[in-house]
Amino acid sequence: MAARIAARIVVEDVRPTVSDGRYPARAVVGEHLPVSATVWREGHDVIAARVVWRPPGDGRTRYGDMVLAETGMDLFSGVFLPDAVGQWCFRVEAWSDPWATWLRKMTANIVACRCPDELANDFEDGARLLERVAYRPDRSAERDLLLDAAVRLRDHYLLPRERMAGAVARPVADVLREHPVREHVTSSRSYAVWVDPPRAAAGAWYEMFPRSTGGVDAN
Repeated sequence: MAARIAARIVVEDVRPTVSDGRYPARAVVGEHLPVSATVWREGHDVIAARVVWRPPGDGRTRYGDMVLAETGMDLFSGVFLPDAVGQWCFRVEAWSDPWATWLRKMTANIVACRCPDELANDFEDGARLLERVAYRPDRSAERDLLLDAAVRLRDHYLLPRERMAGAVARPVADVLREHPVREHVTSSRSYAVWVDPPRAAAGAWYEMFPRSTGGVDAN
């Protein structure tokens, strides 16, 4: 069992692995390879995870989101699709997601009809998170969208649900999903996967028996 701990986040029980990573797992080209890990932390903040993989040689690192498959077990799952023969490497990254944590908190507060004055600091926290993403150098294309949503959160003349409307709108949600606010990022160790050609998955079991190879007296 391998685990990396940073800022109270733990990533453990990463699969697929063989003998805790001493040997590579096996896959074939074009096969969706499921990846899972147990990810947890102290407290009640929302955590997120993704699988990061690298093809043989100097190929570009890629990644895909993992989803919480079993809430009570803190089990996250994802897949990646190897498209070349050779030894691939993958790892699982996890982090605290302050935006998802904020959304969960605000949704509960608004459903409970909390007084707007009591939510002033919370609305300000959300606006600052939006600005944090908006002012990233690579997010100039979505900057106006995010800043407009931040301005709406600070507009105390609007009702709470109206102030939240921009923050939960689909375009804003898409940006925050693709470019999340990540805090306390924790990574598992890297694990190897040896990827064979597709024909490696087509062998028949009976080919392993002596009588099917010839030269052996069946009697």
